[in-house]
Amino acid sequence: MKSNRPPVALTTLICIITAVILFIACNSGGSSFYSSKNRHFSIKFPENWINEEIDEYSVVATTPEIYTDVFYYEAIVVTYEKLDAPITVEALRDSINIYTSLELANYKVREKGKVIIDGRDCVWETYRFTTAEGPMMGYTVYLVEGLDSYIIDCSSDENRFSEFLQLFKQVVGTFKCI
Repeated sequence: MKSNRPPVALTTLICIITAVILFIACNSGGSSFYSSKNRHFSIKFPENWINEEIDEYSVVATTPEIYTDVFYYEAIVVTYEKLDAPITVEALRDSINIYTSLELANYKVREKGKVIIDGRDCVWETYRFTTAEGPMMGYTVYLVEGLDSYIIDCSSDENRFSEFLQLFKQVVGTFKCI
């Protein structure tokens, strides 16, 4: 008696094709999804950007090209830290700015504002600083949720910053606390 079931190889092939179609559909949105339960967040980095965990607190994503004649690249760094005591998001920003102004040459905040990310009140700022390779600019968003603090810092060569600012804001908009 002949079985009406398809051969195992055909079933396997159909499953593989379905999986590939689903993978392409889920990954064709121009982003690279990152999620970490240890760091308590998820975010969608731009497609083809290189991302890696740099320590127990931070993950960085950079453009795939790093220019060697004039060294610059775009980077997005997300840092998570558990606080010892509750603070406001403004207090987090101000404490980080004190440290940053000591660490980066010619660091100066350009603009400040407020934004809602993942349904939470956040503060943002743009800033400028210099490196041995030249002037840089950045866009940083600060978020505090209970004792969890997050800093999303996006930076670029000053000459390319305006090209990337909208992309930076789009990426920051995908941030979720988990």
